[in-house]
Amino acid sequence: MSDYIARKIPFSIMIDGNIRKEVWQKANWSPRFVDMVTGAPGMYNTQTAILWNDTNLYIAFKVEEPFLEAKLTERDRIIFLENDIEVFVDGGDCYYELEVNAANTIYEVFFIWKDAYTKGSKFDISEFDVHQNNAYTFGGDYDRVGASFWKGTHPRGI
Repeated sequence: MSDYIARKIPFSIMIDGNIRKEVWQKANWSPRFVDMVTGAPGMYNTQTAILWNDTNLYIAFKVEEPFLEAKLTERDRIIFLENDIEVFVDGGDCYYELEVNAANTIYEVFFIWKDAYTKGSKFDISEFDVHQNNAYTFGGDYDRVGASFWKGTHPRGI
């Protein structure tokens, strides 16, 4: 794993997917991504550049993929079953996840570890009520299939 420093910019960027803009051409692009398991360079090139200002975090990707698939178009479908890019923001006892596929479909979630979601904790607010109909649990499985996907076998739990 190598260090990457996101550069602060004094202005906002129009979000339009155009990485040919001067601001992205001058951005610091990451080295080629590596395989999560082996650490070897990815078979196809993927790189990112990250910029920020006092209001926004901007993330751009260059992705090489000869067998592109993006059939899912409904927001928050499980698009990682197809080709997508994924951003995870670690919050310690929680994380925010944003995924986008080539059809510009968005999958966006915020996960809180069950052992951190306790009465009186910083997560004990109505927006994070796990008893609401639109709240799910996720067990952190790596296979991403079957009943264990939501129930999980992660050492920390759900």
